[in-house]
Amino acid sequence: MRYPLANRFRAALLGALIGENLAVSGGKRELAYDIWWYEIIVSSIQSLLDLGKFDVEHWSDRVGKKWYSCEPGNSILNAAIIATLPVTLFFHEDKLKLRDNLLKALSIWDNYPGVRDAALAVNYVVGQSFNENLSWETLIPQTVDFIGDTSTKLPQKLLQIDNSIVDIVLSENLEAESEEGCKSITAVLLGFYYFISSPEDFRLCILRASRNPYCGAEIISGILSGTYNGTLGIPVNWQITQSNLNIASSPLTSSFQMLELADALIAVWSGVYELGLHSSTLEKKLAIAAPSVIQCN
Repeated sequence: MRYPLANRFRAALLGALIGENLAVSGGKRELAYDIWWYEIIVSSIQSLLDLGKFDVEHWSDRVGKKWYSCEPGNSILNAAIIATLPVTLFFHEDKLKLRDNLLKALSIWDNYPGVRDAALAVNYVVGQSFNENLSWETLIPQTVDFIGDTSTKLPQKLLQIDNSIVDIVLSENLEAESEEGCKSITAVLLGFYYFISSPEDFRLCILRASRNPYCGAEIISGILSGTYNGTLGIPVNWQITQSNLNIASSPLTSSFQMLELADALIAVWSGVYELGLHSSTLEKKLAIAAPSVIQCN
């Protein structure tokens, strides 16, 4: 096992955090979205911690309340992707269950088919990284298959990435898509493009995404590259900056506490502990390892 699951899940959240904060610092998004982002992920994680499982009614009630005031566009896309990451953690081992439960969760965004398909695509790749089963030769075709029948152009556009030479010309063509109003699809295409063209380099991947004038690809690139490379692939100084970040008007006082919630979710998923939502103290060390592996301190 290249990286423990807990390492990859934390890296996915850190990647999203870094991408979001690069968007805010670059003037692409207001700070209000930054605060709202944390509330979405905390609501999703806390629902799973509450019940120790995914209950679509309980989960939708918690998460749905956080996005109704959001304007159409990338903010809704980010909400759908971020909110469903914990669901992918719970069901990443079974592709059929993963898709079924993601579709249930994404029913909140039924009026946005582009958002639904984008979230399915991102979460599929995340699940493959969790399983350490990501194959570059089949990544895009399998992602398209996971999306399934749809009225959107996302599968068609993804296949163009797969069949094209990855170069700056492709990037320029994708940027033009934003003028057609296909914001969710464009964000995913750009996010996939930057990830596929520099999969082993988290820093390069996310900086290229952040320098693109179109908003939305930073979080997607951060999630995909973070999950694939694990926390060891994220620059240490960036991790320290995110861990010490104060979150004004948020249920948490720092992003470090959000990562503690992520560790608690890993523990609940693995069956190591039974943790209630209002546990005041989380274990600092989690006994998590690959199947059939015994580790001693």
